[in-house]
Amino acid sequence: GGFGGGGEPKVPEESGNTASSLASSAKTLTNSASSAASVAAAYEKPRGFAKNRNGEKTLDKVERKRYDNLLLGEKTSNGVTIKSLSEHAYDRAAQRELSPGQIKQALQQPPKQSIKDPSCLEFDSGKVRVVVNQNTGNIVSVMWKNGV
Repeated sequence: GGFGGGGEPKVPEESGNTASSLASSAKTLTNSASSAASVAAAYEKPRGFAKNRNGEKTLDKVERKRYDNLLLGEKTSNGVTIKSLSEHAYDRAAQRELSPGQIKQALQQPPKQSIKDPSCLEFDSGKVRVVVNQNTGNIVSVMWKNGV
């Protein structure tokens, strides 16, 4: 039996299992492709824009939903559950062209307490900074670390 897992004859094993092993590798490829596609989608820069009440660029309804779907319920590296994004965070994500994937990646980094507001934590990943209120789970703002 060898790999057959029992007393199966050796000869038909090869022809019988080729199709099923091909099918299972096709399935694996499809699964990894779709998860790769969803990861890629998470890193797409915002494409849908609207104007906020001050006439500034913000994310439109469709984009807000995309950000919410990818970020709400996520846990930060120190266990804070993301419950909401502020209007300001939507505005800044649009203006600074930060993708939900970049925000999500930052949330996995070790936090620093914000000097401006002790209830907030700053998560830095590369050049990206995400500010989260640790009491409410609200993403307060997103920015490029060089201040833009």
